[in-house]
Amino acid sequence: MSTAPQAGTTAPSSPGRHWYRDRGIATRILALSGALLFGIVAATATGAVGMNRVADLNAEADEAAAVQRTVETARYDLLWAANWQNITAWRARVDGGAVAAAPDGDNVTTYRGGAEAFERLFDLDRSQLDAEGRASLDTIEENWAVMSDYNDQIFTLWSQDRLDEGDAVSTGEKWDVFYVLDQAMTSLVESVDARVAQTEAEVEHAESETLLISLGVAALAFVVGGGVALVVARGIVRGVREIRAGLERLAGRDLTVRLPVRGRDEIGEMATALNTAAAVMASTVEEIVASADAVAASSEQLSASSAQISASAEETSAQSGVVSGAAEEVSRSVQTVAAGAEQMGASIREIASNAAEASEVAARAVSAAETTTATVAKLGDSSAEIGNVVKVITSIAEQTNLLALNATIEAARAGEA
Repeated sequence: MSTAPQAGTTAPSSPGRHWYRDRGIATRILALSGALLFGIVAATATGAVGMNRVADLNAEADEAAAVQRTVETARYDLLWAANWQNITAWRARVDGGAVAAAPDGDNVTTYRGGAEAFERLFDLDRSQLDAEGRASLDTIEENWAVMSDYNDQIFTLWSQDRLDEGDAVSTGEKWDVFYVLDQAMTSLVESVDARVAQTEAEVEHAESETLLISLGVAALAFVVGGGVALVVARGIVRGVREIRAGLERLAGRDLTVRLPVRGRDEIGEMATALNTAAAVMASTVEEIVASADAVAASSEQLSASSAQISASAEETSAQSGVVSGAAEEVSRSVQTVAAGAEQMGASIREIASNAAEASEVAARAVSAAETTTATVAKLGDSSAEIGNVVKVITSIAEQTNLLALNATIEAARAGEA
């Protein structure tokens, strides 16, 4: 009797886990590699974005620093021009106003060089300044125009040797304008310095933030990749261990082993194959056991038949003994018949001899007749004995045929058994 192979039990799982377990090992490894690659790409992209932001902030910081240098230079140029004006006032007292304040003289030329350098401040890109800085620059430009007019008047008066008038203008309202100009210049410097400090802080913050985000993304990628690797490794290792345990049980002749089929991957296929092999082997063993039982039954039947045949053989042997005895009796009867026949032949020869003698010797007829009568009487007795022998032989032959028929029937039964 055979049994159908039993399929392995499928472990219940959620649709997502079922979909995952149906994926092959190569697909899982590729998924792991993809997760790690995604993490690397994400970390790299995050770092690249952060570095771009840092680069932009560095560019802003460089621009703010350039503005800062321009403002610092302008402040120096303003002080340079104011100092040369003061030097010209002193030289006018020493060398005379016409010499000291000559339009093409060194003093006026040096002053105008400083003034022109200072005026480059007004070419500054105002978008690089905050609102306070732009307001300060507007104040500086407005008051510088007024101060420049005052300076031109002073140099003109000094060049005409009108030194007292020139000094009066220089120490009058011009100083009020210069004070406002200097305060606005200080505010502009502070605004630009604050802008530089802010951009530098933003750069440092962006660098730290980029580093932290990159490390965070890398750590997240490591955790996700490690988690995926752990899941993949545990799934493969657990499946391999279950199959190894199943093979060990199968090697230990436990044909009832059935492994849970957790998916349609290579592990699941091996579990299904092992379950099928165990079921087929169990079915084969059951068939072998059934065949062994049938053979045992046949063996018992054969033993019974052998005993019956042995009994029949013994009976046949006994019957053979009877037949042998009958044959001996027949042989003895045949010998008797042969003796009678020989005696009959002797009698016949004697009759022939007597007949020959009767023809020659008539005298002996009576004696020969008597002898012949006696001989005929003996022949009658011999014929009766021969008839009896024939009956005995016929009876023995019938018994022999009956025994042979019985032996044939028994042999046929033994053959059927």
